[in-house]
Amino acid sequence: MTTSFEGAGVWALITDPAGFTPPADPAALDAAAGRLADIVSPAFAAHLLAPAAARLGRPLIDGEMVAKSLLFNRFTRHVHIRWAREIAEAGLDCVYIKGFANAHTLYDDPDARVTGDLDLVVRRDGLDRLVACLGDRGFAFGAGAGKRWGFISDASYVPFVSADGACNLDIHMEPDSYPLYRGLDAAALFAESRMARAGDLDIRVPCPEHVLALSISNAAKDKLGPFAVKKAIDAIFLLRRPEGLDWARLDALLGRARLRRPARAFFALLMGLGLPRGLVPAPMARPPGGLAAAELARALISWRSLFPGEAGLGATFRREVLLCADLPTAIHNNWLRIRGLVRPASRTPREAAISGE
Repeated sequence: MTTSFEGAGVWALITDPAGFTPPADPAALDAAAGRLADIVSPAFAAHLLAPAAARLGRPLIDGEMVAKSLLFNRFTRHVHIRWAREIAEAGLDCVYIKGFANAHTLYDDPDARVTGDLDLVVRRDGLDRLVACLGDRGFAFGAGAGKRWGFISDASYVPFVSADGACNLDIHMEPDSYPLYRGLDAAALFAESRMARAGDLDIRVPCPEHVLALSISNAAKDKLGPFAVKKAIDAIFLLRRPEGLDWARLDALLGRARLRRPARAFFALLMGLGLPRGLVPAPMARPPGGLAAAELARALISWRSLFPGEAGLGATFRREVLLCADLPTAIHNNWLRIRGLVRPASRTPREAAISGE
């Protein structure tokens, strides 16, 4: 398989690195690599494009930018490990999810992938102890930025921030907001979790099927926009691992969670970006039809061109309805958004307890 860079952008280098053929226009490759760095960070972009850079015999991302990005990521990761150790030493059990967990389980260099937030799921009977433990060490809940459509998260709180501002802890009561917890709640996440190594610390992380379900749920919540890019890349790296997945179990989970439609759109998008066939069962990656097919085509154009413009509110709503949610979920989420304009949802555990949420 050969790949023309101009058509598929950098995605061919991520989805199928072995099929890379040097482009006719190196400047186009450099420009797109720089755009990818803007979206996912220079360190992560350089990590993803390393096979192509080796083939070309030159870096695709500015070396100074990569060095600074890696230095910041390394600092962030060690801060996260420090607080994960504090939590463990306090006898608190939690499951680490998203960037921190995926960095240590999917990538050879976790410093390339690590992100600014430390996401964890805690059992409800451990929430007060976690807040008290870290509160005694200087953590406080941030104010949180209001959103035009209201605050609708029913799975986590506003960031719990360390005194020095170096760690933003996202405390989750469920792995992700509605509708994922219909099919994957905190109890199931804990029951099927696994241990992984983060530096010199053992941490609890989701099983592979739950990692993929979280990627799908988060990408759908992000309306398959630029914030979904890291989730898609995590999914690609997970799908390329030789261990394989229990697809029947994942499909049952997605069915309970009303996420089969978003999952089909997500997998069809990855296939359109160059993910080799056979990594996802054909029924789960079957492209949607009708108006949804046209919306998927628009999404593919945006992803292949690395999001040259910002989607408007109308386009975002259209994508949600056609690709990212079934009708009951779309109605549920938009009702919460409308209600959130008048009565914002609780943003801290204390507010939730007072309001009875």
